[in-house]
Amino acid sequence: MELLRKILRDNRFLLVFDGVERMLRAYYGLGSPYQSDEIEEDAVGGDFRSCIDPNFGMFLQWLASDNLRTKTLLTSRLYPKELDDLEGSWRKDLKKMDRDDAVLFFRSRRVVGMKAEIEAACGEVGYHPLSLRLISGLIVHDPKNPGDIREWRKYNVIPDLKGREGHNILDLAYDSLDEEKQALVSRLSAFRNPMDYDATNIFNDFGNEGRFNEALLELVDRGLLFRNMEHNRFDLHPVVRRYCYERLSDKEAVHVKLIEYFAKIPEPEEIRTVDDLAPVIELYHHTVRAGRYDEARELFEKKLNHDLFYTFGEYQTIIELLRTLFPDGDDKSPRLKDESDQAWALNALSNSYGALGQSIQAVRLLGVHIAIREGQGIKEWLAVGLGNLALNQIRIGELDSAEPSIRRRIDMCEEGGLELRESIGRQIYGRLPRATHK
Repeated sequence: MELLRKILRDNRFLLVFDGVERMLRAYYGLGSPYQSDEIEEDAVGGDFRSCIDPNFGMFLQWLASDNLRTKTLLTSRLYPKELDDLEGSWRKDLKKMDRDDAVLFFRSRRVVGMKAEIEAACGEVGYHPLSLRLISGLIVHDPKNPGDIREWRKYNVIPDLKGREGHNILDLAYDSLDEEKQALVSRLSAFRNPMDYDATNIFNDFGNEGRFNEALLELVDRGLLFRNMEHNRFDLHPVVRRYCYERLSDKEAVHVKLIEYFAKIPEPEEIRTVDDLAPVIELYHHTVRAGRYDEARELFEKKLNHDLFYTFGEYQTIIELLRTLFPDGDDKSPRLKDESDQAWALNALSNSYGALGQSIQAVRLLGVHIAIREGQGIKEWLAVGLGNLALNQIRIGELDSAEPSIRRRIDMCEEGGLELRESIGRQIYGRLPRATHK
C-alpha cells in the first residue's frame, strides 16, 4: 500500500473508477445489477451511501485529501458519503446532457434534421442521456423514414418519463423490437456482468450465426446494448438491465441455461485471489435465481465457504451470498428442505456477521440455529452453536447471558466425551470477566 501511495503521490496519472456505486451499501450485493435507481433508504439503512468496505472509504478520502500529483475521476449512481464536504473532492451531478453535445450525439447516431428539430426532441426527454440514446435508436430504426428527426413526434413520449427512470422510453424502445430480439435482450439481462461473444451465443435461437450477429448489432444500434469494441464485450445499462429482466418471461429456464454455462468453466488449479472464485460465485447466483436453494447451499459449502471465510476474510461477500437463501427475509428460516442444512446456513451466516462486528444479528440467527439443533438432539453441533452464541454475547456485553451459554456447552461436551469442543468451550469461558464466573 505504501508503494501505491508513493506512485500516486509522485506521478501525474488520471485514476478512473467507473461504477463506484457497486462499492456502496445501496448497490452492494448479488441483486444489484437488477436494481432500480430509486433507492428505498429505509431498506438499506441511513448509511446507504457509505462504502461497504471501510478501507475503500478511507482510500477515497486519502485520494481526495492528500497532496497527490495523481487526480482521480469516479462515476457513480450515488455520491459516496465518505467524500461529503471534503475540500479536495468536487461533485458534478450529470442530470442531463449539454444541448450542443446532444445535437452532436444525435448526428453521430445518423439522425438527420435541423438543429432546432433535434433540440426539440431532446428537450422533450429532458436531455437525459439514456433517453437520448433510446429515442435516437427509435428514430434511426423507424420503419417508414429511418433517421428522420421528424419521426420522433409519433412515439408519444411522456415528458416526465414516468419518473427518473424513463419507463415510457423503455417501453417504446423494447416494444419496437420483434419478439425474437425482445427475448434475446431480456435473456442477456440475466447476466450480472459484461459478456463476451461466446457467452451471448448461448442464447442464439436465430437459426444461424449471421442472423444472431445482426440481432446483436441492432440491439447495440438501438441503445439497448453496449459494446466494448476493444475487448468485444457486451453489457447493459443498469436501468435497461432491470427493465428487460422484469420483462423476461422464462426466468427460471434462462438461469438454468446460465447454470450450465458457468458449470462448464474450468476451475483454476490454485485460488490466489477472490477473482478466481468469480465463475463459481456466478454459478451460485444463477442456481439461487433458478430456485435451486439446496443445490446452491451445497455449492457454497464445497466451493466457496473455506476460501471466502478463512483465506480472504470476505465476510460481507459471504453475507450477501448466504442471504439469498433467505428469500423470505433472514428473520425467517432459509428456504432449504433439510433441517441440518438450515442450521448450517444460519450458523455460517452468523459467523460472518460476528466477524464484521454485527453480533446482534449473529445472536438472533444463532437463536434459531440452536432451536433446530436442540430439536435434532445432535449435541456436537448444538455445542458449536452455543459457543458461537456465547462469543457474540460477550462482544455486545451480554455477559449474564454468555455465561450460562458457555457453561451449557462445556457440560454437554464433558458428558458426551467431546474433548476438543470442551477445550474450545473453556477457552471461550476464559474470556468472560472474572466477576461473572461462578
